[in-house]
Amino acid sequence: MTRKDKGIAWLVSPFVLITGTLIFFAIVNFVFNTLFGTLELGSSLQKVQSILHFLLSLTGMLGVLDFFIGIPVGIYFLVTTEKAAKK
Repeated sequence: MTRKDKGIAWLVSPFVLITGTLIFFAIVNFVFNTLFGTLELGSSLQKVQSILHFLLSLTGMLGVLDFFIGIPVGIYFLVTTEKAAKK
């Protein structure tokens, strides 16, 4: 993988992560609301839904943090050359 490929991957990763998280969050909400309707508090399905929402929320937070990390790293990889990085 070249430095340019790494830079593009780092630049694209936050957008893919956030978009994927939102898509899966919408799918999970649709499935639970359509198939199961109103869930009773404490039921096993409600616990599964809560765990899925928690995991998707963590993934979304990582996506937001990736904006602050991935974009500068991607720009660094795109701007620098192999020789400049070894110095």
